[in-house]
Amino acid sequence: MQERVVAKRYARALLNLADEKNLLESVKQELRQLVELTVAVKDFARILKHPVLGAAKKFQFIQKTVGRQLKPLTVRFLELLVRKNRTECLPDIAEFYDALADEKQGIARVKVKTYYPLSRKVQESLTEKLTTFINKKVLLETEVDKNILGGIKIQVGDTVMDGSVANELNKIQEQLLAMNL
Repeated sequence: MQERVVAKRYARALLNLADEKNLLESVKQELRQLVELTVAVKDFARILKHPVLGAAKKFQFIQKTVGRQLKPLTVRFLELLVRKNRTECLPDIAEFYDALADEKQGIARVKVKTYYPLSRKVQESLTEKLTTFINKKVLLETEVDKNILGGIKIQVGDTVMDGSVANELNKIQEQLLAMNL
């Protein structure tokens, strides 16, 4: 839990610096790429976390492997994580950075689950209505979930609007069980 609090602080500080330099999006993409790299190339993550290697050697490794592809701000940020021994927080930092950057840019990521895939026209209509409803630019993420049996389930941040058939059946079951008491 403490690591997530620390990760959020690092993400907020990086976001403020990136915003000052008009690098919000590029830093967001670079953080995602770094997280993907640490997942895909286990040796990369292992070297960054290695307890015996000093910060200088780890930073040399970063410079040689990814330093030229990243913005100087991202490289300096990685150097800070290495010096503070916080590289294990990188996935959480990237997650918080994404959320904070979206908030700053007035973007809401909306997850939609349906039984059947939504057509492009329905997705556009839903995006339009949700944009009006929540007063933010909506980025729709759709998912087919056969467990909902029908209807739609929408998640905006921590708020879930569950209009699924499965949810309605659960409500009916609960009402029937309560009547037998």
